[in-house]
Amino acid sequence: MVGGLPGSSKTSNKTLARQIYEAKKVDCLRHGASLETRKRITFLTVREKFLEGSKLHKRSYGRDVILVNHLTKFFGNRLLEDITPLEVEQ
Repeated sequence: MVGGLPGSSKTSNKTLARQIYEAKKVDCLRHGASLETRKRITFLTVREKFLEGSKLHKRSYGRDVILVNHLTKFFGNRLLEDITPLEVEQ
């Protein structure tokens, strides 16, 4: 994400990428979207919401607690956007 807009311009041409960015920005403003509305959510926040739902709706709640506690050792209070797929796999 560059400048608050999600997605890729799918070009290596810097001038074209800038033009695409500006067009997307104008489009967002026309539709009343804030460019910086992306929430910065931590792993711990998602962990708590997941376990709440698991406790209410899943028979595997006990197993979910064990698995999520294991992940918490690695990810703790990190932002989700900072956790890479490779880190999850490892």
